[in-house]
Amino acid sequence: MEIIDNEPKIDLASFLGDPNIGLYIFATDSYAIAPINLHDSLLHKIEKVLSVPVIKTNIAGTSLLGALLTGDNNSLLVPDIAFDTELETLRKNKIPFEVIHTELTALGNNVVSSDTSLLVNPDYDVKARSKFREITGKRIVSADFDELKTFGSLIKVRGDRALISPLLENKKEQIKDLLNLRKVFVSNVNFGNPFVSSGLVVNKNGMLIGEKTTGFESMQIEQAFGFTKYE
Repeated sequence: MEIIDNEPKIDLASFLGDPNIGLYIFATDSYAIAPINLHDSLLHKIEKVLSVPVIKTNIAGTSLLGALLTGDNNSLLVPDIAFDTELETLRKNKIPFEVIHTELTALGNNVVSSDTSLLVNPDYDVKARSKFREITGKRIVSADFDELKTFGSLIKVRGDRALISPLLENKKEQIKDLLNLRKVFVSNVNFGNPFVSSGLVVNKNGMLIGEKTTGFESMQIEQAFGFTKYE
């Protein structure tokens, strides 16, 4: 199934009453992956807003896909705790993926990807970093941000733009350089939640925002990803 719509769209959403939708849904410009128990109403909203087909599966038997998966339009990185049946679902849907062997299995929380670089938790060992570089062809970078290591939960990237947590506000320029970004914005989601990735699912076509996000936060988030004409 191919869904095409060139008009960016934005909507509020929750997963089974939880506004932290970014914990449950992983999306690229070509597809979205969501838990098996996804309600039809949210499935249709994902298809409409992000303009991509939705693949339903769990990872390691859990619904926390956004926390466990990372990647970009070219490749999906999956932790080695994923079940064989779940990997087979990805294969059947022709999703290119690679399995990462590491104790830091929450890849989505620990890795953030831009077009040129991967910013990874400094606790990843040399073997894991080498695998990241081999798979993605990107520069692997890390940093010490005052003991804040779960970069994937604190930074959300779309193209050459990013939204970062207020917890990293004093690292804004460093993050911009590490990920080779053009613009970086700061905001919370879901009424003051600093873990911005937990409340967002975004691609080039549109964005789903956690339903507890305030109007002011929404305006900042829309600006961050270029979904508004106001800069």
